[in-house]
Amino acid sequence: MEVKRDTLRACFIGQVLSFLLAITGTTSGVLASSGINAPTTQSFFNYCLLAVTCSIIHWWCTTQHHHSHPNNGTAQPLQTACGNTKFRLSEYIPFKLSNKWYIYLILAILDVEGNFLVTKAYQYTSVTSVTLLDCTTIPAVMILSLIVFRSSYLPGHIIGALLCTAGLGVLVLTDSSSETGGRNPVLGDLLVIAGAAVYAVCNIVQEKLLSDKTSRWELLAMIGVFGSLISGVQAVALERDAWQGAAWNMQTMGAMIGFALSLYLFYVLVPSVLILGSSTVLNLSLLTSDLWAVGSRVVFFGGFGGTAWAFAIALSAEAVGLVLYAWSGETHRHADKQQLERPWSTLNRMSDIEAEDFISTERFHKGEAYHAEQQESTALLSNVAISSSEPDDNASSK
Repeated sequence: MEVKRDTLRACFIGQVLSFLLAITGTTSGVLASSGINAPTTQSFFNYCLLAVTCSIIHWWCTTQHHHSHPNNGTAQPLQTACGNTKFRLSEYIPFKLSNKWYIYLILAILDVEGNFLVTKAYQYTSVTSVTLLDCTTIPAVMILSLIVFRSSYLPGHIIGALLCTAGLGVLVLTDSSSETGGRNPVLGDLLVIAGAAVYAVCNIVQEKLLSDKTSRWELLAMIGVFGSLISGVQAVALERDAWQGAAWNMQTMGAMIGFALSLYLFYVLVPSVLILGSSTVLNLSLLTSDLWAVGSRVVFFGGFGGTAWAFAIALSAEAVGLVLYAWSGETHRHADKQQLERPWSTLNRMSDIEAEDFISTERFHKGEAYHAEQQESTALLSNVAISSSEPDDNASSK
């Protein structure tokens, strides 16, 4: 029951993410209608927010933990396999990474370019094609989960995923009667499929890092650092003309800020879904962003091309599909759900790795004490033996 509750919680958080994603789509529409087409620039501000805020949180948690466990003010040596000792410099370096830096660089490249490929596809194919083909992320994630996590899918998982996808299909197809096919549909469709594959790999890598006990704040901070560098260079190279021709006013500035904040909150909450659920739960939940987008179109852009019955069918299918998927249980075990119970509590408790180091240190010092005690006992016995042999030696000499 606990497993199902966790997955249902993941689905609920997924709907918050879906709503935030719809806000980013709405604000992007406002910017596009104002003649500002600079998606990489928009993402750049989100990465900067992640880099600054998550780095501060990660640094704060690490330094506070160091003060909570000062090891009597000195660094404790640990015994290596060769019997030598070394100092744990990570006790004094807040940004000692738990993974190689290039792993975060690759992850940031995947994240930035996945967004770029899908956004670029809108210039060549229809919105319907982009929305439907973007669903290929779901089977891609499920296949990768089979390979990486050895996931086991029950019939309920498969039927739930199909219901969610079918609900989206009904919604999109009833809203596509008035749109054109785009200037190069084949190229656009290939870009969407490539972007969906990149999204799938990115989600699986994040889930794998989190399941290996990587701090969510370290993960987000490093995505922000490398993502801001990559998107900044790419924006300067590709979107300078968009900046120069943009009509900046209160509306466009507000839309830019709204996009950055919504995407920032989206990124911060994604690890929660990956920890409680999985990459598949995340992508199934995000399908409902189109339902939220329909609502925003009714409010801000004057209507929806489909009908009320199509909207009702889509909503029902996606809701039933998500509940069925969640009720079927976990597809694989996650290693660190405790992260959600202690988003700030690295201030007050040790991580598993640090605990192992602490235990190893204690064992080492206990071993040193035991070894010293053994040496002292041996020396004492030797002295006793020497003392007892001295009378015999004196007697024999006489």
